[in-house]
Amino acid sequence: MGVSQMPGYLAKKAIDAGELEEVLAAFRPPNTEFHALYLERRLLSPRIRVFIDFLVEYRFAKHVYVF
Repeated sequence: MGVSQMPGYLAKKAIDAGELEEVLAAFRPPNTEFHALYLERRLLSPRIRVFIDFLVEYRFAKHVYVF
């Protein structure tokens, strides 16, 4: 038994399964904005594409800028 602070996406499955219980919800830290910036290229690295897709899917990136 213990207390941990972690991002919700890491604990979501365990909370949904009843393995973890959220306590002290009133003391959540404020959300932090994250911006993804990358240069537009014809051959974007698959690793970068997957990482950006991950950020957008989990709503980490509020804005994605392409230059």
